[in-house]
Amino acid sequence: MVWNMLLVICFKTKRAAAKDWGMYYNGASIIRKREMGSSIYEVKQKGKLKGYSYSAANEGEHSVSISLPPNGERFVGSIHSHGDADAEHINNKFSKADIKYIEKTKENGYLATPSGDLLEYNPYSKKTSIVTSDLPSDPKDPKRKNNINPKDIPAEKGKQRMKELLQKPDLNIPVSQREHIHWVF
Repeated sequence: MVWNMLLVICFKTKRAAAKDWGMYYNGASIIRKREMGSSIYEVKQKGKLKGYSYSAANEGEHSVSISLPPNGERFVGSIHSHGDADAEHINNKFSKADIKYIEKTKENGYLATPSGDLLEYNPYSKKTSIVTSDLPSDPKDPKRKNNINPKDIPAEKGKQRMKELLQKPDLNIPVSQREHIHWVF
């Protein structure tokens, strides 16, 4: 029997899910100098809304395709980042292409900026608001809003997970018998 269990972290609001995404991915986006993007989706249990979460991020150079919600969950928003502070590109606000996409989906869109802002664009009011200014930020950004240095949390977690997977289990076997064990990974 194979168990396919997925742990989903659930947030009370779309904004809370977007902020968590920004805390997790914005530092990686800045360090890698690449855009990242995900869907925000509804989490339901037995047909009842439990909250919101986000899909694992896709990565792109100067644009990104938003990853889809898992298991056909209902899309209720998008979030992406603009990478590092780069004088050649629009960094700290939604681009025209971003706004066009959000208006097409008719769901709010969020942007994690190199300055440390999390922005929200509402396609109905056509207004942008600041959700928070305490995301990891690029030290090179002249419009930096805070002193929260970026970290590549997804890479750090990946290395940690790999280390855990490669650890040999402690089987409480006497030292004299350990040489007869052949580990297969």
